[in-house]
Amino acid sequence: MDIVYRLRDEIRQWLLPLGSWQALGLAMFSYGIIKGRHSQLGWLAEELSAFGEVETVRKRLNRWLSNPRINVAVVCESWVKWVWAGMPHGQRAILLVDETKISDRLGVMMVSLAYEKRAIPLMWRCYKANSKADYPEEGQVQMIVELVRRVCACLPVESHPIVLADRGIGHSSNLIRLLAKHKLRYLLRIKDSARFTVETEVSFILKEVTREGTGWASAGLLFTASRQLETTVHVHWGHGQKEAWCLVTNDPQITSLTYAQRVWQEESFRDLKSGGWQWHTSFIRDPERANRFILILAVAYGWIMALGTQVAASRTMCKRYSVFRRGVQWIKTRLNRLETNLIPIRLEFVPYLS
Repeated sequence: MDIVYRLRDEIRQWLLPLGSWQALGLAMFSYGIIKGRHSQLGWLAEELSAFGEVETVRKRLNRWLSNPRINVAVVCESWVKWVWAGMPHGQRAILLVDETKISDRLGVMMVSLAYEKRAIPLMWRCYKANSKADYPEEGQVQMIVELVRRVCACLPVESHPIVLADRGIGHSSNLIRLLAKHKLRYLLRIKDSARFTVETEVSFILKEVTREGTGWASAGLLFTASRQLETTVHVHWGHGQKEAWCLVTNDPQITSLTYAQRVWQEESFRDLKSGGWQWHTSFIRDPERANRFILILAVAYGWIMALGTQVAASRTMCKRYSVFRRGVQWIKTRLNRLETNLIPIRLEFVPYLS
């Protein structure tokens, strides 16, 4: 299993908070998920039978998930730096914020990096789903701002990070105010029922001035008097769009078209679930174990995305496939041919024209 040990060495180089055995467990887990395209522990243990009897490996994986010494919040800071180090020069950090749920078991707030029509998980917070009593006590807004703030602290200034979120999250004067307070750039979708007052003191509901095939932008005051914010609003309703995008930003250089990248998060959630790693089959209910499990999914996903860009750049596969799908198909071929020595480990995201 040379490939697992090579991955362990790469993990040790970048994820410094992890010890040698912790890094090996992460490498085993990530490789097993890629090889088996499944997240159930028993299934993964079968894929990793080279490391021992199936039941022995399953117990080993279970101990890794239960290890409180693996501080995911700290490890993720190194993970952000590792992912960014592999990005093409000049890339801007588009950070996608969204929540997903695993059945009725878990809720996850995630901050991901938009890249090639997908989103690589960077930091996250797990909690029990559909339970007010178990929701993070600081509330959604504070949780999001803290996650984004920590991600941005790990990125270089020249990456110019900007936060994107849909209206389910973005339509919040408190969130907008706090992001601005921490000097974080944002492009958030808000509801078309929001009131906006332009500099001429003309006030209107955004829905009243949206027309299909048109777009406009203006500085002014958003929301009503008690929550009013000075900001810039973009309204964009392109041909073929179901409805208008009503967007708010504090970055005058950003355009409304940047918001199109937000849907990449949905594509990545699909990759992590039914379209790829079968995340929902893990049956994990405990939030702390889930935080560790997502680290495994993230490392596996980042690795496959890097391979996918390398494959696409070499023009060896049809361009109609996503970067994720190209990476999965390429590594599957190498594993079937027992050519693990040809599989690169480094997270090198090769630029190419998609």
